[in-house]
Amino acid sequence: MTKIKRPSFILPIEDLRNTDKKSITPSYNYKKFLNSDIPIKFSTKFKFLSDTNAYQEGAINLTVGRTGKGKTDLVVSQILELACNMHKVYLLISEGDIAEYYRQFQSILNKRNKSEEDQDKILSNIFIKDFDEFPLKELFDYEFWCYKVIKDINQFNCKFFFFDNLSTIDPTNSKPQIESGFIRFFSKTLRKNKIISNFFIHTSKNVSIGEIRIDEIRGNQAHSNICTNIFAFNDVRYNEKELRFISVLKCRTKGEVNNTYYELEYKKLKNRGFYAKNEKKTRFEVSKYFLRTSRTNSNTLNQAKSK
Repeated sequence: MTKIKRPSFILPIEDLRNTDKKSITPSYNYKKFLNSDIPIKFSTKFKFLSDTNAYQEGAINLTVGRTGKGKTDLVVSQILELACNMHKVYLLISEGDIAEYYRQFQSILNKRNKSEEDQDKILSNIFIKDFDEFPLKELFDYEFWCYKVIKDINQFNCKFFFFDNLSTIDPTNSKPQIESGFIRFFSKTLRKNKIISNFFIHTSKNVSIGEIRIDEIRGNQAHSNICTNIFAFNDVRYNEKELRFISVLKCRTKGEVNNTYYELEYKKLKNRGFYAKNEKKTRFEVSKYFLRTSRTNSNTLNQAKSK
């Protein structure tokens, strides 16, 4: 007959009765959220950014526009304004050459008659890195890649981060689960570090007519859920003029500004240009521009198909 070995310890009956009760009563302190620091907001001359609290710590801002219609000029304009206000800015690029960006910055400062000493102070606040400087060995290894980039941003003490162009890198041109996972993880990690992030991407369609809608955004579901603000960079042609309008597709903190419009005034330089004044517009004021552009593009498209 096999003897049952007696346990080396015995819990009191009362403790045995209370074991389950203790295990299902986790501690939770909601006050730590109420007592957390209120995010710091930074001022800007761009009304579409100030009206949406876009420059608030941890904000994730997405601007979507068609290829070759002036998104990079908006990137440069936003960054230069911040640098002139002595904010440190980190720019990650996936297209173009770093020297081209600095030349554009310098060209704008020359246009504003900034001295060489002032230019040096301003440009020293801008740090530009190429996406290829952070090699991604495996698509599924994006978490390690994100940590490396954010570590670099923090080393330069940059509060503002810009990515031009997020839609032309491997993780965002891969399988939906990789694209979504990358966007979510990168955005959440930036937010956790209280970095104000500004992503610029292309629309999902090669041929698009009229006003940009939220369903034309690449990685639509991931961006729509994770971003604080989503802006559409609309290009229209009216009476032989190229016009640019920003429309607010989503604002998480101020829902009343959704579907509002802002016209950007473009200043042409020898090479490229920049955006200066911007003015709020009503839907009625901009509808005629979108209608005319839509008709013109439709006629052009039909003529091309008939050939």
